[in-house]
Amino acid sequence: MTSGAPSSEVDVLIGPTAPTAGVRDRRKTDDPITMYLNDIYTIGANLAGLPRRVDSLRVRREDLPVGLQIIGPHVQRGASS
Repeated sequence: MTSGAPSSEVDVLIGPTAPTAGVRDRRKTDDPITMYLNDIYTIGANLAGLPRRVDSLRVRREDLPVGLQIIGPHVQRGASS
């Protein structure tokens, strides 16, 4: 992939939605920085207006959900294929 225009060489980007797995029993942390960092991977697509899909996957080791996001390109309205 060249550094000039990576979006022209790939169809979608796939990555995690958070740097850590989910929490047990819906416990939340009292640390606001940790809560902010758990949302950090989703902010870029939202600010850029990119379409994305988020799914949960189960990790057997800890049996905690891990979020996976698939980010697509901007939709070009009116463009013919």
